[in-house]
Amino acid sequence: MKTKTYTPIDCNMYDILLAKATLRANCNIKYYSKNGDTAQIKARIIDVYTKANEEFMLLDNGQVIRLDEIESVDEVLINKSFTESGPTLKEKTTNIEAKENKMSFFDYAVEVIGWLEIVLSPLLAGLVIAALFYFSNPTTLRLVIAIAVILISLIIGIVIATKIWKKKGTMHFMSRIMATPELDDIPAPKKQ
Repeated sequence: MKTKTYTPIDCNMYDILLAKATLRANCNIKYYSKNGDTAQIKARIIDVYTKANEEFMLLDNGQVIRLDEIESVDEVLINKSFTESGPTLKEKTTNIEAKENKMSFFDYAVEVIGWLEIVLSPLLAGLVIAALFYFSNPTTLRLVIAIAVILISLIIGIVIATKIWKKKGTMHFMSRIMATPELDDIPAPKKQ
């Protein structure tokens, strides 16, 4: 069912095809062949490219499919003009994100260690302030205030660490604050 003029596909769908090409995984591709029949193939997407203002997909078997001839890839509806059945993009991307968000035990343990490091920063500062405050003149009132300072610093640490974990991850944050980008721009010594 090759149309005379190319109809561009949605940019989000194009991104999905590029992601599949990057992953180099076998995909179930449903498309319309040159004679107009529905065809299905299981292949790896090698490249997604543009030629003469039309977009194409190159498969590992050498087959080239114009993107507006594709109905679905791995049951993700690429071209809605062919059919409205099947899972929506939102449903499929939600399922993909859920799979990507699953962490291995090691990844989870590393994130927990990063979370604890972030919690400890304000907690240690609160402990030092509370100790200085209490031990300068130990009384029951100063002890209660010192404990309150420690608890507040612990709560602040937990809130900050949890926000960081949810945003991009604690290890991403820790690597960014420990990075030395100023050293990245140092020119290499000239060889003589």
